Amino acid sequence: MGLAFLLNNVSLPAWATACIAFSSVMVSEIVWVLCVRWASHTKTFKAACGASAMVLVGWFGLIVLLGNPLVAIPFEMAGAFTGTYIAIEIDRRSA
Repeated sequence: MGLAFLLNNVSLPAWATACIAFSSVMVSEIVWVLCVRWASHTKTFKAACGASAMVLVGWFGLIVLLGNPLVAIPFEMAGAFTGTYIAIEIDRRSA
């Protein structure tokens, strides 16, 4: 009886679903961009840790998506856009 069971069996309000969906995908996208950068610079350990973190954070988005897809999908799309944009801006400014 873990977190997945709890989130799937407790009805979350729409605003909570939207916040979790947006945040989880946004953070996951930021970590994804960083992983690609680390992998391209052969920073193997950083890339592996980032990939693990990305999967862990992504599970929260998946759990919410399975519970209420009509609310979660638009916010996950917005989170993907925002996360990628932020990560590329951070990467561009640090280069």
